[in-house]
Amino acid sequence: MFPIDIPADTTVESLFTEVYPALHRKLVSASGGGGGGGRATSDALTSVIRLEGGGPSYTIVVRGNDIEVSEGEAKGAPLWVTIRRDVVERFLADWMGPKKYVPKTPLPDGVVLLSDPRVMRRLAMVSARVELALTDFEGERVSLTAGCGDVAKKGIDPEDPDVVIEATMDTLTRLVGGQLSPEAALVDGHVAQTGKRFVAMQLALALAPFFPAKR
Repeated sequence: MFPIDIPADTTVESLFTEVYPALHRKLVSASGGGGGGGRATSDALTSVIRLEGGGPSYTIVVRGNDIEVSEGEAKGAPLWVTIRRDVVERFLADWMGPKKYVPKTPLPDGVVLLSDPRVMRRLAMVSARVELALTDFEGERVSLTAGCGDVAKKGIDPEDPDVVIEATMDTLTRLVGGQLSPEAALVDGHVAQTGKRFVAMQLALALAPFFPAKR
C-alpha cells in the first residue's frame, strides 16, 4: 500500500494546515530535498492554493523540510494552483476510505511531494499556465489549473491556459505509482494535449527526475 496514511477525521482545512505539513516534514529531508538528497538551503519557496467554491486560499512557504501554511494569497508567488473544493473533498474521502485512487506501490525512489524544494525550483523555471484534467473521475471530468514561473508571478488567472492535459485515472495512478514516466505519458499518447505542447514537455521534463518509471 502507498505509504501515506490520512487520519480518519481529516477535513479539507486540516489537510492543508496540519496533515500535509506533517507529511512534508516527514518525507522531505532537512537538506532541501526528498530522500536525503538536495543541497542545504534556507531560500524560501512560495506557492498558493486557491479553493474554488468555498473555503480560504492558502499560502505555502517552504524552506527545506520546514513548511509554513497561512490563509490568504501571497502576491507574486512563482507557483499557484486552483482547484474546486468539492474535488479535494472527494479525493480526501477516498484516501480516508476505500482508497480506490491510491497507488498500491510507491515510486522507485520513494514518495516525492510537490512541495519538495527541488520539485518547486524546477517547476518555477517553466513560465506557463496549465490545466490538468482527469476525464473519468467518478464519471465526470475534473481538473485543476496551475501557474508556474514568471507567468504565475503576475497573479492567479485560470482562464485560457497555455496547454490542457487530459488523462484517465488509470494513467494517473500509473504515473504516481512509477509504472509510467511523465515524458513517456506525453510522447506515447497516454494523455491528450491541447494548446502549446512544448509547454507540456517542459513540465514533464521538470518532473521527470522525481517521477521515474520502474525498470
